[in-house]
Formats: sequence, C-alpha cells, structure tokens
Amino acid sequence: PRHSAVLRLAAERIAGAFPTVRYFPAYEILLDDLRDYRFYADDLVHPSAQAIQYVWEKFIPAVLSDEARRLLPDVRHIVVAAAHRPRNPRSEAYREFCRRRIGEIAALPQVDFQAEEEYFRRCIEINS
Repeated sequence: PRHSAVLRLAAERIAGAFPTVRYFPAYEILLDDLRDYRFYADDLVHPSAQAIQYVWEKFIPAVLSDEARRLLPDVRHIVVAAAHRPRNPRSEAYREFCRRRIGEIAALPQVDFQAEEEYFRRCIEINS
C-alpha cells in the first residue's frame, strides 16, 4: 500500500507539471472494481484478458477523442495485418494483400503508420 501511495503522488506531480499528461487510474480500477480472483490470471498477479478488456473500455473514453475512437477499428485492422505472418509470402495474393494495406494507410494520413507502411513495402520488394 505504501508503494502505491508513493507512485500515485509521483504520477499526480508529473501530471501537474505537464499540461498534456493525465493520470489514468488503471491500478485503482483493478483494485477497486475488479477485486474478484476471476479477473486475474492463473498466477493471481497479472490481470486476466477479461480485466484487460474492462480497463481498456474505461481507458478509451478517458483519453481518446471522438475522432480517435472513430479511427480505432481501422487502426487496429492495419496493425493486426502488419503482425500477420503469411503461409506463402512470395505469392501474388500476399503482395496484393500488402498493396491493399498500403492503400488503407494512405487513406488515413492523420495516423502515423510509418513502420507498418515500411513493413508492407519491404514485403512486396523482397517477395517479388
């Protein structure tokens, strides 16, 4: 408990010193809202997938603008696509998959997808 109080004070001080920094009480949500063991992984230390989803649902409206919330599904789609590992990276179908993702990235200039775009371009180049 003492450590959490020190961390909370430090977080408040940092948030007070920087106008663009806000404290989000994820730890407190876990302790106060999700006290039941079903919200923890088998090790009883880490949050379960259900707890992570619960905190995420609280986090989104607390920190994301309406525009960011609207873009979230498209952003998630591109990030998941970049993490996808194809069965046949040398296939034309996969190169087309990468070209489509590059087109989707171009349609979202307000989001920084530099790493993902480089990944898709590199996949097209090395697999051609």
